[in-house]
Amino acid sequence: MAHRDEDLLTFYRSEIQWQSGLLSRKLNAFIASQSFLVIAYATSISSLVGKWKNPFTLLFPLLLSVLALVLIFQTWPGIR
Repeated sequence: MAHRDEDLLTFYRSEIQWQSGLLSRKLNAFIASQSFLVIAYATSISSLVGKWKNPFTLLFPLLLSVLALVLIFQTWPGIR
């Protein structure tokens, strides 16, 4: 194998490793953000049980759900 071919293979290998690491970091950040949203959602629902007349009780879980969807749509192009 020529020296130039080895350099080219080394370059491609390092590029693939870098892209794989980048994807891994993006997925880890996405999963971490989703887990915090689930914790906030579960806490808000469990603390507000029985207080259904309060508008905050109905709007806060909806707000967290919309925020989760926005995060999913923002993250999807980076994951692809």
